[in-house]
Amino acid sequence: MKRTESIQVRLPDGGRLHLRVSPEEKEMIKLKAEAEKMSMSSLILNSIDKIDNPITVNLDDSDLRDLLIQVRRINVNVRTFLKQVGTGEHFSIEDRQEMEQQLVSNEKFVLDEYKRVRKLVSRIESMNTEEAIEFTEKVINNNLESVNDIKGHYE
Repeated sequence: MKRTESIQVRLPDGGRLHLRVSPEEKEMIKLKAEAEKMSMSSLILNSIDKIDNPITVNLDDSDLRDLLIQVRRINVNVRTFLKQVGTGEHFSIEDRQEMEQQLVSNEKFVLDEYKRVRKLVSRIESMNTEEAIEFTEKVINNNLESVNDIKGHYE
């Protein structure tokens, strides 16, 4: 009788998945999980998810996050500056309110852009294979290079 080992995975719905694999297969799964910096359970769950949804978008959104952090730092610095200057003759109340509104507007713009990119990624990942092929052909045929260019071609 061939020796097998058990792998148990807790499913998101609270159930459990029991797998019986050979020691070699278990070692292979363990090594792949370590390479991906995941647990074996996470690796198996991700593999199961890819069966239903084969499209995964790997997006490096660190630039957008960094931009949002920088905008927030600028906002804090400008507000600190305005407090130190006070309400003297340097800036009128209207000018200060306009600056505050511009700061809020800048932060909202960057945050909205971040949300828009995340939403686009989510929409692409939810496509079935045929939709993904059609979308890819549109991107290639129209020489789309920017997320902004995609908007008119994805609906």
